[in-house]
Amino acid sequence: MGAGLATALSQYLALLVALVAVALTIPWQDLRNALPDVFDRPALKGILALKGNILIRFLTLISAYSIFTNLSAGMGTELLAENGLLLQIALLSQFTIQGVGMTAQTLIGNFKGKGDTAKLMPVLITAILSSLPISLLLALVALFFPQTIFGLLTNHREINQGITSYTIWLLPLLTSTAIAFMLEGYFIGLKEGAVLRNASLIAFFLVFMPSVTIAWYFDSVHLLWLSLTLYMVSLFIYLGVQMLQTQQSLVQPSIDKLKTI
Repeated sequence: MGAGLATALSQYLALLVALVAVALTIPWQDLRNALPDVFDRPALKGILALKGNILIRFLTLISAYSIFTNLSAGMGTELLAENGLLLQIALLSQFTIQGVGMTAQTLIGNFKGKGDTAKLMPVLITAILSSLPISLLLALVALFFPQTIFGLLTNHREINQGITSYTIWLLPLLTSTAIAFMLEGYFIGLKEGAVLRNASLIAFFLVFMPSVTIAWYFDSVHLLWLSLTLYMVSLFIYLGVQMLQTQQSLVQPSIDKLKTI
């Protein structure tokens, strides 16, 4: 109850701070003038479609982590605890780099709206180069100082000793997650939610589910981590291919226009 209450209060506190910030920075006259645009049906339909696709992406990601956790539970209490601690590092990395991703998607959306498509790739590359060191640092700290890091999360020595067998998986998992999240920010900024949805569904059903089924069949923790890593790798590969095609379609009209001039 205490943990749930603390989480709920933190959300309301964040809402209160955000409302105060909005009240101090946004002129009320601008807000009144923008209200008619809220009921613009085509724009509203587009926003709902984008949010729906983002929701699908979120549900597939949560489902992957839930299946991973449930199968870990079937392999023993200690393994469940060890995988749970490793997932805390993975989630810490994700929450940290999401700030970079949100900044990237905002800038990409602004540049796309202004027709300045030449700045999209520099923003994406900067976001990837900013998020990768964060993820690598967290993975390497957990890899080389497991007793210190995980000792902060639990006082059970047997768990701290057994967890060292699986910390190596944080390297490929966190790095691939960082790239995938930045690419997701790229497509969210362009409002290409369908690409995001398709990438999540393909990665989940065609890659994660078969690989996690194999991990369950062989009762292997390493294969379980491999399935989660493959989910992220397949996600950023699909998004990367789509990004190259999208970028070419955005830049090509500008090149053609210059040729005519």
